[in-house]
Amino acid sequence: MFNVSVAQTPTVTANPVAPIICLGGPGTTVFATVTPNFGPTNYTWSGTGIAPVYAAGDSAKINPSNTGIFTYTLQGTQNGCISQPTTITAT
Repeated sequence: MFNVSVAQTPTVTANPVAPIICLGGPGTTVFATVTPNFGPTNYTWSGTGIAPVYAAGDSAKINPSNTGIFTYTLQGTQNGCISQPTTITAT
């Protein structure tokens, strides 16, 4: 006989510090939150203009090099369970 633990699949959300990114400016930082928070979470960010050094933790700095509409995707892994991807759009 053995015991099996069932972990809840996390839900991640991303929230930008500023809703507008100025071309040639410093960019903006996007922060991730996870629910439920049952321990360490690994985040995966993707999209145009994300600095790789910032894209490993619970925040990412985004700063596209041209104007347009950009989509950023965030996914989280917690206790071996992978969240559904969430997206934000920046103009």
